[in-house]
Amino acid sequence: MEKAVVCPRQEGRAKIFPVGLDRVKLKGFLNRKIEVNRKFSIPSLYRLFLRSGTVNNFKVVCGKRKGDIVRRLATDSDLYKWMEAVSYDLLNEENRQREQLLEDLISLVSEAQEKSGYIDTFYSGGERKNRFKYLSCSHELYCGGHLIQAAIAHYRSTGRENFLKVALKWADFVSEKFGPGKIEENDGHPEVEMALVELFRVTGKEKYLQLAEFFLSQPYKLLGGYPFLKFPGVIGHAVRMIYLCCGATDYCTETGEETYLE
Repeated sequence: MEKAVVCPRQEGRAKIFPVGLDRVKLKGFLNRKIEVNRKFSIPSLYRLFLRSGTVNNFKVVCGKRKGDIVRRLATDSDLYKWMEAVSYDLLNEENRQREQLLEDLISLVSEAQEKSGYIDTFYSGGERKNRFKYLSCSHELYCGGHLIQAAIAHYRSTGRENFLKVALKWADFVSEKFGPGKIEENDGHPEVEMALVELFRVTGKEKYLQLAEFFLSQPYKLLGGYPFLKFPGVIGHAVRMIYLCCGATDYCTETGEETYLE
């Protein structure tokens, strides 16, 4: 199993393939930056999660703790990005304590996930009736996309499938809810598109690739109201636009759809 951040499939259109992180050792300036990240940034960010309620949100949702959640739309994604970073850093240097913390958090996320596969503490913690109703600003699919990418990073780093199963359950739920004749809308903040293509790369299941294409075909309301192929150029919110272009590039890489490349 290749342990790269992205792994285009050999039968796709990619001409260059990323090298696995476990096959690269950096020295000098870049290694010093990695050391700072490992020794200071990663642990200090986790302490901020504890202080600000990011981890507590999951505990409240799954019944481990009473109280109110922190009501910020994209909070879950912050923890998922951290879990992704830790997973990949474990390929650079073994850290049993941090690996165990990661496993504990995966268990917590799994417990917070509903039987249907839905997971988003903002909505599970008090806004159930509004889930998928305000997609232009809800960040629900955005958070789910980061869940997928964190789970893939953990799977590629450790070979364990416990986090990947959580992501698959969420992706299957979304696949049932979205598509032609169902919910015909995408997230106001692109991200899930590139995550779904990477999930296709991991599993080989075409439905995830097709779901990515479906989202790309819907108008992005906060990016001028265009579907991807109708964009007049690179416009609007820089972060959203780059996520969107990355998702479209991943889709093009796997399908060879030249219109996306153009």
